[in-house]
Amino acid sequence: MQVISSTATFIFNPIMNILSKKDQIEVALKEEYPSLSASPIPDNIPPEIPRITAVSHHGFSNLLISTNSIQFVTRFDDSFNKDWSNKCKPYIKEHVSSIFNTVYPLFSKMLYCGLTLNIIQETTDLSVDVINKNQLKQKYISNIPLYDVEMKQAFKYLDKYYVNLLLRNQRVNPLNQKQVNILSKIENDKLMGIVLDVNDRYAANYQNCYTSTIESYNHISSIVDDIVCHKIDDFINNGGFEL
Repeated sequence: MQVISSTATFIFNPIMNILSKKDQIEVALKEEYPSLSASPIPDNIPPEIPRITAVSHHGFSNLLISTNSIQFVTRFDDSFNKDWSNKCKPYIKEHVSSIFNTVYPLFSKMLYCGLTLNIIQETTDLSVDVINKNQLKQKYISNIPLYDVEMKQAFKYLDKYYVNLLLRNQRVNPLNQKQVNILSKIENDKLMGIVLDVNDRYAANYQNCYTSTIESYNHISSIVDDIVCHKIDDFINNGGFEL
């Protein structure tokens, strides 16, 4: 299993004049982010468009700050992506904590938050056949071969969280940067892609006056960790798992 990328997201009530806080953020995060870039976007432009962005000094990660959100996006290389427990997870935890402690006080109410992982997994049989057998159960067109498949399921968990799982056969490893004009030169038909997304937006949608917290994010992180460490094999090989 390889964890290709992660995205930690925090959504807030929109605030004004986030650009005026750029220097303050830059000083606090200067050891990890050499410089921050500011986009002079008016406050009346959609709030989700980033106003402040930065790239970490090693190039792994991007920080995006808008008037209503913080996003921390990391793309793991081969020295990290095969070791979730000892490398990817601690890296995310350390950097999210630093960013959150610096940027969170600039906002008011946090509406919800989440953590998304993009994972690839080698399979012993053709990945499209594995999905067809264990998850899909039935093809839409029965008399011709299945070539690609993608499916998503969303679950309500503890009346607070959405647990979203997207599964597909992944013909090309996202880490493969080789440019070719024929797919067969880089195609891998025994590769599966999994997108795992856990967030507390269910509570934000259905509970009056719900406020998300860093404790909510930490619980989300533990749910993701449990699935990655203990549930992925059952999901792939047996079609599902229990939380």
